[in-house]
Amino acid sequence: MADYLDYTDTPVIVAAIECNAGPNNERLVEYSPYRFDDPNYGHFDGKGKDTLNWFVHEFKPSIDSQYRTLPDRAHTFIGGSSMGGLMSLYALLAYNDVFGRAAALSPSLWVAPAAHHEPDRPHKAGVGHRSLHGLRLQGDGQPRGDAERLWRDVR
Repeated sequence: MADYLDYTDTPVIVAAIECNAGPNNERLVEYSPYRFDDPNYGHFDGKGKDTLNWFVHEFKPSIDSQYRTLPDRAHTFIGGSSMGGLMSLYALLAYNDVFGRAAALSPSLWVAPAAHHEPDRPHKAGVGHRSLHGLRLQGDGQPRGDAERLWRDVR
């Protein structure tokens, strides 16, 4: 990524936070906006909504006030992989007035496969949204199952 940005002379500010890498898989709580049970890891009370709320209402405003950013939706992207990919998709849908684009690389859709059918959330990304998905596709290049539903929701 750095090589590409250097080559294209793309000015960008990257503000990142480190996930909680504790021994009890705390990142699964911190980065999941949904409660879930996993046979290998146990029960998790997802706090991802709180994490993203902090990100949008405290972290981003702090970055915008300290650096010369373009804080509007068109210039605000979010990205992550695995649990960060799940949070990126959630952010794009839940805060579509803040984020104009998302890079969701191998998002952990296994956490809550039916979660994008939540009745209290909009299910479509806003006009002009762009997203990069690291969804695992079948041999014919088409998404299947949960990936297919999610693909329809964010297209």
